[in-house]
Amino acid sequence: MQICTKVLLLKIVHGDSMRKILPHHLKADGTYNVKIRLTHKRVKRYLNTKHFVTQKQLTKKLTLRDPFIEQQLLSLVIKYRLEISRLDEKLEFLNVDQLRDHLAGINEGINFIQFCDEYIETLRKQGREGSAANHVTVRNSLVDYFQSQKVSVMFITSSMLTNYEK
Repeated sequence: MQICTKVLLLKIVHGDSMRKILPHHLKADGTYNVKIRLTHKRVKRYLNTKHFVTQKQLTKKLTLRDPFIEQQLLSLVIKYRLEISRLDEKLEFLNVDQLRDHLAGINEGINFIQFCDEYIETLRKQGREGSAANHVTVRNSLVDYFQSQKVSVMFITSSMLTNYEK
């Protein structure tokens, strides 16, 4: 039995081999954004991470020496690899940019306020101004409750709704 696997490279970018902090990405505050290199169909792209490092966390060759961030990045790479595995045969239909955007999107989740805005716009296009106005009221109330324009659907729970009603 022969097992055929498609090669998809997903590595923590750092050092000259697998991982690298890109020197031209030095920010004005003296930090670097740590990136993950994604290679699909022999084309490379970089995924931004939420991690920023200072010169103290790097060697002279700009390799990462902070074990905490290394562990965080490893967890993220594992999460991305699991998602790539879930894509299965659909992966063949994606180019590297589509794959990068898909992987970047799994961290964001669904922004409920953005969903509300899009739904309200749909109602207005359908001429349903009364329904749209009701939804705007609820949307604005949620923005006030969370004190944010971004609300992940993960935070809308039964206990949150109970507290929201009070």
